[in-house]
Formats: sequence, C-alpha cells, structure tokens
Amino acid sequence: MLFISLPTAQTLFDAEGFVTSVVISPGETTQLNLLANKLRNSAGPAFEVMTWEEMMPEIVQHIETDVAGTYIILGVLYLVISFGIFSTLLMMVSERQRSSGCWWPSA
Repeated sequence: MLFISLPTAQTLFDAEGFVTSVVISPGETTQLNLLANKLRNSAGPAFEVMTWEEMMPEIVQHIETDVAGTYIILGVLYLVISFGIFSTLLMMVSERQRSSGCWWPSA
C-alpha cells in the first residue's frame, strides 16, 4: 500500500487538476450514513458519494459469514459441553443408586 499526497499523485498520473476519488475517514464512525448523506447533498449530482459498505459489498458479506460461522461454532461447543456435563451427572446418579436406597432395574 502506498500513501502519497494528492499533488504528487496528480503529477505521477499526469492528471493535473483531476481527482478520481477521495477517501474521507471520520474519527467517529457511528454516524457514517449521516455524514454520507450530508456529503451527497452538498456535492450535488456531479459527484458520487459512497460508504465503504456500498463500495465493497463483498467485504460486508465476508464479515456476515464470519459472524454466522462464529455462532455455529459456539453452538456446537455449547452442545459438546452440555453433553459432557449431562454424562457426568448421569454417571454420578447411576453410581449412587444403591447407596441412596433406590433400585432401578436395568434393561
């Protein structure tokens, strides 16, 4: 990745006075859509203002897939832990059947 100033980029690409895109990175990203709407209204129809989600929908899809995968893995992990606790309790109860006076016929 390379970061250079706008005048240097214009000279490098022989595009004096032209800008193809400008990235604005606000400090507070919670109001991103509000900022984009304000920029759309002030820029007019000659310019296109897009948020990062509109520019890169595949990244949004990757984030959603990653979150869904995390929930699936957590569900499987909780299921394994639940069966481990259940089997431990079942063994504890079955070992103490005779000492507690209960007799359950086995199959």
